[in-house]
Amino acid sequence: MQKLIRPKYLIVILMLGIITHGCSLFHKSSRRKSEKKMEQGDKQGNKEYETARKQHNKNQSKQTTKMMKKTKRRADKLNRGKKKNFFRR
Repeated sequence: MQKLIRPKYLIVILMLGIITHGCSLFHKSSRRKSEKKMEQGDKQGNKEYETARKQHNKNQSKQTTKMMKKTKRRADKLNRGKKKNFFRR
């Protein structure tokens, strides 16, 4: 007959599994670090883009700015009813 596994051995085995798995939770992986750096780079790039765009808008004449605003409002109005692509939702 086969002997049944005693409960205290089972508990020890489970605890070892939890401890060895839990150790990786305290250390950040290199992948996560690289993702974080990329996110920071994206944020800084977006910030630089926004400042450049605002500066460009300031350099325009009043008539041109008025036309740009009107065009943006019209585009927003026309695109309001369009559904987004299923994969981009």
